[in-house]
Amino acid sequence: MTTSHFQSIHRFWASALVLMAVGLATHCGESSEAGTAQTPDTPSVPQDTNAPTPDAMGPADIGPTDATDPPDARGDILETDAADVAGDTIESDVPTAPDTSPDVPPAPGDTSPTDGMDGSPETQLVDAVPPKPSDKPLFRIDQLVWGAPDLCYVPTDNNNAPCVPLTSLVNALIEDMVNATEAPTDVLFQFDGPIDQDGYVAMSVGEGLCKRDEMGVIQQCVLESNADTPTVIFDDVPIATMGACGESLAINAPCFSTPPKNGLVLTIAGVTIGLKNAAAAGQFQGINPLASIHDGHLQGFMPTALAQTIQFNLPTGQALTLAQLLSQVTTIEVDGHPGWTIEFKFDASQQPTL
Repeated sequence: MTTSHFQSIHRFWASALVLMAVGLATHCGESSEAGTAQTPDTPSVPQDTNAPTPDAMGPADIGPTDATDPPDARGDILETDAADVAGDTIESDVPTAPDTSPDVPPAPGDTSPTDGMDGSPETQLVDAVPPKPSDKPLFRIDQLVWGAPDLCYVPTDNNNAPCVPLTSLVNALIEDMVNATEAPTDVLFQFDGPIDQDGYVAMSVGEGLCKRDEMGVIQQCVLESNADTPTVIFDDVPIATMGACGESLAINAPCFSTPPKNGLVLTIAGVTIGLKNAAAAGQFQGINPLASIHDGHLQGFMPTALAQTIQFNLPTGQALTLAQLLSQVTTIEVDGHPGWTIEFKFDASQQPTL
């Protein structure tokens, strides 16, 4: 065997021994580490019993979660009991605060015309029955004013002195008389027949009595004739639904206009005034029994002799006669008697009657 061949064999076995040694060393190290993990070394030095062991936790190691979380063995019991206790306490032991929220009104029901007053759809509304027209329509004067001639007063014996107007003062007294809260004067017109068709009817004019409730609303009226203010009946009063009424007044239809008649007596501003050749006219508005009279006129002749007996108590410092209040007005003569034509204007509304 040659020297080179011997050297080659020597190197092969040397390399093999080195590899075997490395593999053995590696295997021994892994066995040593595995043994250490499975069996801990027992320290030969006694442990300090005051020092915390690796498995025990000191105060510094206890966090908020560790301090509040109960052990797993009691978790289910504590959670269930706490829930039961909390529920019983909240529902039974703690008083409930009063509800101060406003009540919500119920939603309105169907208010269609077919529903009843109680909201039930089955109840049908009953149509209101219109009031029955009166066979004898009656009207009460609601507004009455002195129309003509103008009233005035000369405070001296000098007829050339200016006349102090007093018409508005007299009208204020008339207004208080007609619409007084207590004991008002009720001047009434009553037609003995229809007022909504052409024809002739009788009409009564005079003072009467209207009964009122505690609120002052008129319930019914009736004419009352007496010796001082007798009721005057005008026969054959024309009712017109077209054209006009009154020769000089020309009141538009529907309207009425009475022929003249003597004996009409009314209480005006606290005094009784009688008229000769009295006549009335006016325009109807509305429908019976809720009709009214507008643009009404009531006029008649006042003789001078009668005017001198009628005395007004006006706030002028002295009593004045009607003749004095008309002294600046030119007189006319009727049937040989001097005097004045007096005119009142009025509005009236239909009222219930017996």
